[in-house]
Amino acid sequence: MKEKSLVPIGEISIFEKIKNFFRKIFVKDKFEEVYISEQNETSNYNIRDKFKKEKIIIELQQKYENGMILEGQMSEEERNNLLDLYKKQIEDLENKIIEAKMTLNNYKNRILEVKRKVEANN
Repeated sequence: MKEKSLVPIGEISIFEKIKNFFRKIFVKDKFEEVYISEQNETSNYNIRDKFKKEKIIIELQQKYENGMILEGQMSEEERNNLLDLYKKQIEDLENKIIEAKMTLNNYKNRILEVKRKVEANN
């Protein structure tokens, strides 16, 4: 009885050719792949470090506002970080106030427009 196994093909199949084509286009070489993956990991660590530092500063702010820590007990760096945090929070609040004013002006203009239309129809 003959063995019924697949015969090895001498050439690369069409799917392999397509796969290799896209690999050549999108991936230059293995070194670049490794560099990109390392770069992504590094940026993830940087983002984590940034959020961790911000969390520490916010905890410091809460302790300061609750009276658990006095200004004299903080180092110069902690005071500067806290000052920067307060400045950032004030700036964010000012931006939110400006956005709220713009929204209220839009509502006011709509109301006045509807009022004019109603008066024009009467």
